[in-house]
Amino acid sequence: MLEAIEAGQVAFQRVKGTYYRKTFFIRFGIFFLLWFLGGIVFSLLEHWPFGKALYFVTETLATIGFGGVVPVHPFSKVVLVLYSVAGLLSLCLVLVSSTTWWLHAQRHRIKYGQTGLLGRILPASFNPLYFPLISIAVLQFVVVIICAVCYSAEHIKVNGKTEKWGFLNGFYFTCTALATIGYGDFEPKTTGGMTGAVFMIIIFEVCRFIILASISHLTFEYTRPAPSAADPKEQVDSIGSLSDTKPEKVTLVGLWSGLVVATLVLAFSLSKIEGWGFGDAVYFMIVSLTTIGYGDITVKRGGGKVLIALYSVVLFVLKFTILYWTQRLRFKQKFSEKSGPVWIDDSSVTGCMKCSEPFGVVRRRHHCRHCGGVFCAVCSRWRISIPQFGHPDPVRVCHQCFQQQAQSNPEIRWSASESNSDSTNPASVLDLVKKAMSQWKVYWKVIAAFLTLWVVMLIGGMVFALIQKWKYLEGLYFTCVTVLTIGYGDFHASKTASKIVLVVYALLGYGLFYWMVVELQATSTRVATKSIEKKRQDLIPLLDRGTIPAPKPTPEKPPPSETA
Repeated sequence: MLEAIEAGQVAFQRVKGTYYRKTFFIRFGIFFLLWFLGGIVFSLLEHWPFGKALYFVTETLATIGFGGVVPVHPFSKVVLVLYSVAGLLSLCLVLVSSTTWWLHAQRHRIKYGQTGLLGRILPASFNPLYFPLISIAVLQFVVVIICAVCYSAEHIKVNGKTEKWGFLNGFYFTCTALATIGYGDFEPKTTGGMTGAVFMIIIFEVCRFIILASISHLTFEYTRPAPSAADPKEQVDSIGSLSDTKPEKVTLVGLWSGLVVATLVLAFSLSKIEGWGFGDAVYFMIVSLTTIGYGDITVKRGGGKVLIALYSVVLFVLKFTILYWTQRLRFKQKFSEKSGPVWIDDSSVTGCMKCSEPFGVVRRRHHCRHCGGVFCAVCSRWRISIPQFGHPDPVRVCHQCFQQQAQSNPEIRWSASESNSDSTNPASVLDLVKKAMSQWKVYWKVIAAFLTLWVVMLIGGMVFALIQKWKYLEGLYFTCVTVLTIGYGDFHASKTASKIVLVVYALLGYGLFYWMVVELQATSTRVATKSIEKKRQDLIPLLDRGTIPAPKPTPEKPPPSETA
């Protein structure tokens, strides 16, 4: 029996890995098709060479937007507005798929002690969860230095004379590209320089995917509650008490405050170095902080370029640090008193807490939303609404919690039907409508974020068209590249009033865009969970018939020989 359960678990893990891999390649194929078709479309609309169009599409989808290559025709701008939104949504889906696949692969590698080269170099006490971050940090440092050296040979016209960039300008260009700012004051013009920029951007995007996946892995592993505490509320793990969110809040306030203070201090420093007014310096730093980088105001002196290069690297690191602490805070908030009890850790329970039947690939673990216990599907088939825990709709509970709540509140909404009751009782038209609406509930947050983003862009296009005396299409084009943090710089705010509006609008649009990305990630994860559960159900008949082969034993490594 144990061999059959182990075989089912191994087969289930293999099914999950196959699903994640297939989903990633399908989404990557769609994104690659969009990228390639974008090059064809813009080369036809703007009469560019195909390589130049691919370079433009690459910098657009990476939200860098150097501004040296921009669409001129009105129809091209309309196409760009639609294409940039669709392309970035596709890129976000690829990001989610690659992150999930990476997490699954990393857990398997760490479980079987496959730590790679760093595992053999670093001490055994070093946490292997940090290996990917160390590898990517070293890789990005090497890429930045190599690209800075290579682009130092590029040429730029200064006062009618052609001069080489030099290492400082190459380093400045590479760092601003890493942070996806891309002011455009330095941009490769040769075919080799554009080709190198495409490969550089691809490497940076891959590194960004791996960093996000590693941060998610760290959050998941460091926030797993320890099952040793008698009271679940007092469970303590490596990040402290799960009911205490003060460290995360203090850290996030400190990070954001430090970022704001550093931005203002740097604005003051640049106003002295470059001879700008303080208002222009603040406008420039807000444009840099949101990684829009129009390029209408750029640094000219060597000291300013060094400061901006270092600020770009710090901004790149701080974004992911803030993301990590935000994920920790959101995880802990799920276990606060308002969100219900702390769930008992899956790994600490081997059988149902009601019937004591062992868990396996057929009998899965389910948490009671009222007490946090772990039960099988039969012993947790009851449904009640728990508004005090944030569950206005009926959710899964165990029999004991169901009886307690039903006795204290006779009017409670519940459903104690079996999981297969839908197949035995014919559903009415109203039930079918409710079922269809419940399925659409999964997507409503993404749809709301998407529509809100479009409403903000449409209104912003009208506002900036009125202030700047532009046509509405030009205003919409400007708001689109602003909200999506592309910022080519061919259109920028030139009046004081429009700059003030832009500062508020850029921060608002930046938040809305990333809200849509977060909701897209959460919805994609929920859909993937349902699909994997359906595939797990398909394994049950195979396990019952005994057609799943037993897993091969993992060969043990021989102990290291002792040397005299």
